[in-house]
Amino acid sequence: MLSTGALRAHLLAARLAGPVATSREASLRSYRLFAARDPRVTLGLDPGRGWEERDLLRLMADRCGVSDDPAHVSGPDVIDPERTLAGLDAFAERLAHAAVRRAPLLFGTGHPHRLLGFYAALADAMSAAGCCVLTPAQGRCIDITTRFGVRTCSLDYVRGVAMVREPG
Repeated sequence: MLSTGALRAHLLAARLAGPVATSREASLRSYRLFAARDPRVTLGLDPGRGWEERDLLRLMADRCGVSDDPAHVSGPDVIDPERTLAGLDAFAERLAHAAVRRAPLLFGTGHPHRLLGFYAALADAMSAAGCCVLTPAQGRCIDITTRFGVRTCSLDYVRGVAMVREPG
């Protein structure tokens, strides 16, 4: 297991914290899509309450340390490494608690190229611990309205991890 300092250094070097690989424009677009309940970012789940873009920006500023200034619309986004470490600790505690209870779990990612292996390994480990890894709506078609018309995508699971796939 990595020390906190080594994990912080890795997060910064991999651009998962500090100035991150995701641009401010891309982050704000994701907040807009989530507020609009776009299935590409909700992975077929209903968030349960209505979220406005401003609410999401405040939430992300509180949880991740991104700028809460709605006028900051371009350039690199910055995620606070200390909040990231605290979030990872909380995530580990929740997973440990779920493993003890053998709770059902749902894994999903909007970043399949970077995080699929991470979540797939977690799904495998939690399954081995006796948890049921859920895969609701496998193969369900999702219509996504774009400026070019409606695109139909499907909700698929790869090694227990949900992601939205384009046709073909």
